[in-house]
Amino acid sequence: MVWNFQGSSSKPKLAVLKEIIRTYKPTVFALIETHMGGDHAEKVQRIVGYDSHARVDAVGFRGGIWVYWKSDLVSITPITKHPQYITMEISRNSGVPWFFTAVYASPNPQDRRELWTELADFARRNNHPWMVAGDFNETRNLTERHGGDANMARRCDMFNNWIEDCELIELEFSGAAHTWSRVDNWQPEGDLTAQLGSLSTKLQTWNEQVFGNIFRKKRELWARINGCQKKLAITRDKGTIVLEAKLRKELDEVLEREEILWYQKSRVDFIRDGDRNTSYFHVSTLVRRWRNRINSLKNNDGVWVEEKNALISHVVEFYKKLYTQDGDYDVNAEISYDLFPELSNEDLRWLTRPYTEAEIEGVIHNMGALKAPGPDGFQALFYQKNWEVVRQSVCATTIIKALHGKGFPDNFNNTHIVLIPKVTGPEYITQFRPISLCNVSYKIVSKVLANRIKHVLPTFDFGNPKWFRSGSTNFR
Repeated sequence: MVWNFQGSSSKPKLAVLKEIIRTYKPTVFALIETHMGGDHAEKVQRIVGYDSHARVDAVGFRGGIWVYWKSDLVSITPITKHPQYITMEISRNSGVPWFFTAVYASPNPQDRRELWTELADFARRNNHPWMVAGDFNETRNLTERHGGDANMARRCDMFNNWIEDCELIELEFSGAAHTWSRVDNWQPEGDLTAQLGSLSTKLQTWNEQVFGNIFRKKRELWARINGCQKKLAITRDKGTIVLEAKLRKELDEVLEREEILWYQKSRVDFIRDGDRNTSYFHVSTLVRRWRNRINSLKNNDGVWVEEKNALISHVVEFYKKLYTQDGDYDVNAEISYDLFPELSNEDLRWLTRPYTEAEIEGVIHNMGALKAPGPDGFQALFYQKNWEVVRQSVCATTIIKALHGKGFPDNFNNTHIVLIPKVTGPEYITQFRPISLCNVSYKIVSKVLANRIKHVLPTFDFGNPKWFRSGSTNFR
């Protein structure tokens, strides 16, 4: 048995897994795309009651393949462990051994090509029976997916050619032809900002038509449960009892969603999972909104400005004047090279070496997952959780090009300006400081550059070490 588990920490999924094992009693089963590491694999082994397993742990939250078996019924020897597959030799009752490969193919086409090459080499070197099963992240023809274009048809042809080269035979199946779906078909080579815009629109539609309004659902479920209880108070009906239990389960799921919603809106990051409290997060959100709302300000004459358009005009004019050049400066004047120290050849090589995916990935995974987003609405969490899907669009198609001076996509550096109070109960515009809420994609570029510059800054001596102190905001 092979199951694309898509995360192993969910209690409902573990309950379903136990039921499947109880029903079908597989001697060997594989879980792929587990998103977890070794401790969880061993926990699952204890829960399902299998005494042996082999695994390839997830890298961060990517991938993961776990294979379990009962050693008293079958003998298994792992042969190859790879981030995208595990190959093992299986024998039973001294019979003819055969090979089994559990696959979770990377969403990245370049990584998949490596997988196809390695498995084709294995097929040429061995002539025992061989079963390959898992998630190949490919289809044999366009009828196996909803939608598709010329590029997708080309991928289908390449996958079919690989199957023929390995002399594999596809087993028939029963059940629904399409067993899962996702909101958007992400194109690795596509424009990042355009795809984010398209995905945002589709997610809004999905939220309205599929996910639904959490608060309306909660009210409806409470009303229906109340109706069931009133009916049960009059007569004990089995159907009503079953319905009430079903509605209570749905309500539990909706309450959990509500809790997560308020948790994200509250911006509270010092409480860990397990300590969540919906009322606390709700109040935190309302307090934050109240503090951040500007209803009125005093102008230079000490007169309160309350009308919305007048208030906007007052703020805009203040910052226009603040950031307008004052005085007679020659912006084209040459700057003496003596002001800056000369970099060593080693530092120059460090700064000018080619940018890599590893640098970009490191920056993304070190970002605060739920920090306030920029104009595109996507937080760092989106990139962290979907890195395998968006990696090529982020790295090769967008970020590395921008870092090498090949230009930004349209709207890439769009920014929201937010005014943060410097004092409690501010009355004047001077008592606020502006901050920029940039798109995460733009932050990636700036943080990659900052990481490189940070490496050579200690060699500079500007006469005031406080200017570039780590963690300081005094960049003068």
